[in-house]
Amino acid sequence: MPNTPLLLFDHIPRTGGTYFAEVLSRLIGSTSQNLDCGPDYPETHAKEMRRLDRYHVIVGHMRLDTVKAFRQIRPRNLITIVRDPVALIESTYTFWRFNIKESLPHCNMAKNLPFSEFIRRRELRMVVDNPITRHFFGLWDLERLEQSETAKAMAVQMAESYAFMGVTERMEDSIRGVALQFAPKKANMRFGEVTRNESKGGIEVTEEDREYLRAQTLLDQAIYRHANEKLDELLLLYGSTAKGSSSGLRDLMSLR
Repeated sequence: MPNTPLLLFDHIPRTGGTYFAEVLSRLIGSTSQNLDCGPDYPETHAKEMRRLDRYHVIVGHMRLDTVKAFRQIRPRNLITIVRDPVALIESTYTFWRFNIKESLPHCNMAKNLPFSEFIRRRELRMVVDNPITRHFFGLWDLERLEQSETAKAMAVQMAESYAFMGVTERMEDSIRGVALQFAPKKANMRFGEVTRNESKGGIEVTEEDREYLRAQTLLDQAIYRHANEKLDELLLLYGSTAKGSSSGLRDLMSLR
């Protein structure tokens, strides 16, 4: 396919990225399986990275070193999709509590603790303290992130390095936006409902819990606002009307 865009899709867990990757495969072309790019991935998987270069879209839980390494093989546009920070944390807890069978420390805590206690445990700071920002910068070893205005500006600046950033709660707008930018001839393509990975039960989340999480995710909220603003600008640029939340996406707790 001549002039097919080459993309790196940085899949942030619990944002609907599995579904979005399926959309990209129909819009752009061949799409890799989801990669879990841990530490030292470029050094330990150099041959695999060159093999993956045949795909139009490479999908994975990316790290900065992995992004740079893929781009050294061949230039690619970096894209992602982000989710409301509080909803993201609720979804992570729900998924770990009801869907993970393995005995893993964080998942075991989700299984054994109510949500209100889970989010306040010190050893789980990386789960509730700006997980989107931590993902972008690879800051998983720091116990607490500074939430100053300078730090917010740096988080937004990192978000600017993405050629496209969709929004989970606006999946229909996000699909149209990425199509307009990278596959304009397919911008009117219709897609079905999100395939959901339903959890086995619900959780109790109080407004006090949500207020606590909002106070812990100021950097992520800045990124989330930026993503919404950029999506609005993109749709306006192409003369498309934003539709907001799709009726089929009201329950986003179980998106992968």
